[in-house]
Amino acid sequence: MNNRKYHTDPEELLRQGKEIMSSTDDARFHFRVFSVNMVLSGLSASQISKLAGVSKMTISSWVKIADEKGFDALKLKGHKGRPSKLTNGQLKEIKQALTSEPKQYGYNVWDGPSLSDYISSKYNTTLSVRQCQRLFHSLGFSLIRPQLYPSKGYEDTDERIAFKKIDEVKADSTAILTFQDEVHFQIQTTITRGWYEKGSAPKVKSFPARFKSPYSGFVIPETGELFTTKPEKFNYETTIASIREFLAAKPLPEGKHYVLVMDNAPWHKKAYRLIAVEKRPEYADISDKITILMLPPYSPDLNPIEQVWRKTRREYTHNRFFATLMELMETVEKAFEAWKKPNNQLRTLCSFK
Repeated sequence: MNNRKYHTDPEELLRQGKEIMSSTDDARFHFRVFSVNMVLSGLSASQISKLAGVSKMTISSWVKIADEKGFDALKLKGHKGRPSKLTNGQLKEIKQALTSEPKQYGYNVWDGPSLSDYISSKYNTTLSVRQCQRLFHSLGFSLIRPQLYPSKGYEDTDERIAFKKIDEVKADSTAILTFQDEVHFQIQTTITRGWYEKGSAPKVKSFPARFKSPYSGFVIPETGELFTTKPEKFNYETTIASIREFLAAKPLPEGKHYVLVMDNAPWHKKAYRLIAVEKRPEYADISDKITILMLPPYSPDLNPIEQVWRKTRREYTHNRFFATLMELMETVEKAFEAWKKPNNQLRTLCSFK
């Protein structure tokens, strides 16, 4: 124990300090108590000063306060700080302005400099850019990256809402709802965020060419089953061929029929026209078993098979180097193979609500 003459028994003081450290969440108070405990345990104020980056005089003063006034006296006193330069009414007006188009106030964008200028010109009050950035936060704003959506398509909101309900399909106990889509997996390395050690700079090899492997997929959300084919290219002929392969691999149970949902890719539109609109006899083997339902325009978010492609990339191809196209294909098809039979993974992922 050090040479200090204590008013309170050091052993009792140390016991109290340990008790506080295990019961408080106040970080700065916790640190002060910890520093005092270290002195009480035998370390010198000089030693703790070097380790903690706090002056020896400060640590000694903490020990003196704890000894003479108790540990509670080490708590930081609340302080009011500077009074706000802006009234509550002015803050309310500023928030209203920030939710409006900045061009109405002569600015291209709302940011620290523009808000500082706005407050200066309107209220004759000077706030620095940094103060204005803090003001954004205090008014409930945050830097958020907007989500993109197509310039076309969202005018079809009523159509999208109607499709989401698909009441007729839900009510039809004979219908097996199925979603179809095509995808390319490229040999060129794709990257995404991952958990790495702080301060590291992770790198992943990238193949210099853009070779790719095409797939056509069908997913049945009710069971999670996935069926894929490998067309050489995407056109109406390969679409029809893929549908026939699907029907051959997934024969219909008696009394059932497929409701096949496809997007508005040009080759899908032509396949739909030939099979469902013109009802060409050469495609009767399809039209007898399948009802084709087209997605609303520009609505990939309504096709749950997109989640299957996203999951495959995230878990199997992102941040990985493939030396050959064959290696890429084997990896992707191994993932598909696991989802051929009914499974909870895709049943949960693709549940259409």
